Amino acid sequence: MHMYVQLPEKLESSLRDSPVISCVLDNWTELALPNCWMVAGAVFQTFWNRVHGYSSLYGIDDIDLVYFDPYDLKVARWQPKWPRIEYRRWEDP
Repeated sequence: MHMYVQLPEKLESSLRDSPVISCVLDNWTELALPNCWMVAGAVFQTFWNRVHGYSSLYGIDDIDLVYFDPYDLKVARWQPKWPRIEYRRWEDP
């Protein structure tokens, strides 16, 4: 089996093993944001940290979430959710 075949499973495992990322994933439905994706640095950095043996939160200052709701493009739609998903600093357990 080619080593790249296992990359999706290794990525998911890395994300699930991160205390912060797993918390976001476990509470994903509470965000209730349509077409929502976790993107960018936190995903890459979490996997990089695992592969290179760094602390799970090394280099992660925030988690980027993007979403698109074609039926409601008003700021008022997501603004009430902001306190639940705003930037926070985490301590590595």
